[in-house]
Amino acid sequence: MFKSEEASLLSIIKSGDESKIDEAFERIYNNYVKIVAFSIGKYINDTDLIKELTNEVFLKFFANVNNINNSIKYYLLTTARNLAFDYLKKYKLLDFYDDDTYFDYGLADSDITYQLLIEDLRKILSEKEIKIIILHSIDGFTFKEIGNKMKISDKAATATYLRAIKKYRNFRKEIYE
Repeated sequence: MFKSEEASLLSIIKSGDESKIDEAFERIYNNYVKIVAFSIGKYINDTDLIKELTNEVFLKFFANVNNINNSIKYYLLTTARNLAFDYLKKYKLLDFYDDDTYFDYGLADSDITYQLLIEDLRKILSEKEIKIIILHSIDGFTFKEIGNKMKISDKAATATYLRAIKKYRNFRKEIYE
């Protein structure tokens, strides 16, 4: 979903027109439900719990929509990650919060779909490229945040991301043609 479309949907939601609001919520849900579930699945390996937390993400979104001023995707993915971490902390499945710890020690690889995607990405991309794709596309970090985290410029993070996505798309075309 493009930024202009996100801004349009947020504008409709804040307008108060109930018929348009229902339609906007449905479009947001349909556009983002899979990536939210996938994001939660990085950390949690229970399908029913992933569905429950995914629904909770959207309930939080709908309850707080008037406070959202930036990206819908960013809000949803940040909420998804936070709910997954909160669950893991609550049940003492995790003692310590550090994104690099999850990435390096394999907690992120708990979901089979996630594992298959990473295996596919590793065939053609470097670990740096994979990490940037995951941080941006799945975890919802901005390129500036990724640059700070990885100690590179935001322009370098953006360029690496775009190059990696292009390489991956070309790879997928070769496989399925």
